[in-house]
Amino acid sequence: MKFTPLLLALGLTLAACGDKEDADSAAPDGSDGSDATDGTDATDGADATDGTDETDGADDPSPSITTGGMACVPATSGPEAIVAQLEVADPQGADTVPAGFLRATRGGSVIFDDLALVCGRTGACTASFRSEDYGTSCIEAPDLVFEGMVTDEDGNSSAWTVLPWEG
Repeated sequence: MKFTPLLLALGLTLAACGDKEDADSAAPDGSDGSDATDGTDATDGADATDGTDETDGADDPSPSITTGGMACVPATSGPEAIVAQLEVADPQGADTVPAGFLRATRGGSVIFDDLALVCGRTGACTASFRSEDYGTSCIEAPDLVFEGMVTDEDGNSSAWTVLPWEG
């Protein structure tokens, strides 16, 4: 029980040093110098993965889909086809993104989800399929929600991105 007075003294000392406001401790800009709540402090970890801090994305190794869309190629000498075209970017270079997934949903139900996108060295990715491949046609396709997701050679994946119907 010799430590009781020592622990009591330590507790009182810490309590006295707690939330004391001191004008001399203010930062030159008038703030208190604390940035723990503004999301910019790299050591607080509060927003390390939420993507809202401007500096968080700088170290993200994941590829991204920058533009894209879906269209119909009418039947001329063969069956009609639905085509996806999109552009990707990757911090390691667009040439490190070889492929990706294409997904279509209707009313929350998945119509298909397939490794269908093939990407070139310049970051251009395409996919095409015939109506009978997935049971949808150019007439039904505008009612579907199409999304794409790409993965780079390191296994980093982009977010699912809606690919609008362009006709």
